[in-house]
Amino acid sequence: MDDDIMISNIQDISQLERQFQEKLYELQNNTDTLRVTQKELLETRHALYSTESELEKERRISHELRMQLKAAMNAINELQQQQTKSQVEGVQLQVKYDAMAKQYDSLMNEATTAKVHETKCKIKIQSLEENLRQKEMSNKRLEQTLNELEHDSLRTITAIDQ
Repeated sequence: MDDDIMISNIQDISQLERQFQEKLYELQNNTDTLRVTQKELLETRHALYSTESELEKERRISHELRMQLKAAMNAINELQQQQTKSQVEGVQLQVKYDAMAKQYDSLMNEATTAKVHETKCKIKIQSLEENLRQKEMSNKRLEQTLNELEHDSLRTITAIDQ
């Protein structure tokens, strides 16, 4: 009878050792997954910071271009007023008028170029903002996964400790 109890105890101990090794293996896997997820989160945060920096730079450029466009439009308006005055003054000012007309065309081209560049910048800003939103969503998912892994690891550790 004592042999049966002893065999039963040995089997119980073997089973407990096997369960302990399984839990230890599971904990190691969870720890590895946690490390990988933390690394991915760090990389994502770095990418997010870079994107935010680039977005801020593009915003500054866009603001500067808007100011240049406003200055160009003001210059164009001024040139139009001067052009009207030149026509009233007549033939004596024709040479001056031609120079102003050329300058007007140049400024219009600059304004058009600035407008096109501003549009491109706006599109790029929208793309960067969308990319930022996607990265923020990815960050939230990674943080949630990380929290779940930490929670699972704590439960596993608690289960092992008990």
